[in-house]
Amino acid sequence: MSGLYLDSGFVDARLWFDDPAPFVVALGGRGIGKTFGALSVFATGSASDGKLVYMRRTQAQIDACKLPELNPFKSVNDVCGTNILLTAMGKYTSGIYNGKDVDGVLRPDGEPRGIGIALSVFSNIRGVDGLGYETVIYDEFIKESHERPIRNEGDAFLNCYETLNRNRELQGRKPLKMILLSNTNDLASPVLASMGLVEIIERMQRRGKERGTAAGGAVSIYLYQDSPISAAKKNTALYKLTNAGGDFAAMALDNAFSAANYEFVEQRPIAEYTPLVSVGNVTVYRHKTQRAFYVVRGVKAEQHYSTLPLNLKAFRHDHWYLYEALLNRELRYSSAAVKIEFENVWR
Repeated sequence: MSGLYLDSGFVDARLWFDDPAPFVVALGGRGIGKTFGALSVFATGSASDGKLVYMRRTQAQIDACKLPELNPFKSVNDVCGTNILLTAMGKYTSGIYNGKDVDGVLRPDGEPRGIGIALSVFSNIRGVDGLGYETVIYDEFIKESHERPIRNEGDAFLNCYETLNRNRELQGRKPLKMILLSNTNDLASPVLASMGLVEIIERMQRRGKERGTAAGGAVSIYLYQDSPISAAKKNTALYKLTNAGGDFAAMALDNAFSAANYEFVEQRPIAEYTPLVSVGNVTVYRHKTQRAFYVVRGVKAEQHYSTLPLNLKAFRHDHWYLYEALLNRELRYSSAAVKIEFENVWR
């Protein structure tokens, strides 16, 4: 067992808090202890004395956390003997409190230990003083296939961090610690794209690496590909049912992203193609003798469109036939990251 796991087989979340990188991304299968581990480190006071921001993608998810049965600290309370709950604090915020039992009901006791917020409505929260918070746990930050996207989700994430971090680093303080947790639902995550991590994670997964860094050490990536818990779950009822090669079992057990991320990703002999047009940081090549296209990383063509809105609009107008080729399955991609970036041009 690698040093990423406890003797119990669950992930060692203490590593994320001790990691010097301000951004920690932890991706793994279902039920390997990501959320429980992170919240238990906070609940037992072994992280720091600072307050916590517990974040989810949508307001509905945060509102659900206020129900006793869906309290994200419920398992932590049972195991660690704590009594932490989320309760309404404002229209868009929930307070994280130590609780006390009042006639069989857990009630807030004392000052809040943090807040619960949703990324989707964070811009509506006015006057947030992020300087009192030391850690953000952004739970389930990659949407599942049935969930709706958030408009400009990547930018919303970066703006949220900027607001909470404020100018603490200019004051000689450590940057806000942001711990992002998720299952590997979809590599085409706007948050991963905004951090420049899609290609790095794809490469890590291909090479079987469980730890990596990015942005000069500002980001640490934990990619749990050999979880003992996932291995043990393969013979349970649900995974016997889903073990026929579907996306669900691959994500939940093998920490594999959706097969759709890798559809039409293959290596092609570039000498058979000629550069046609570049958009953003990818280039579309046209086959010299067939109606076929190959998209690769980098700006290789003389004609280049940036990703500014008007430039993208002009690209879609001038090269509409490439969208037709996409729908007709005539495009191939050098990597999943390139595929995701090119498909985003049309959204």
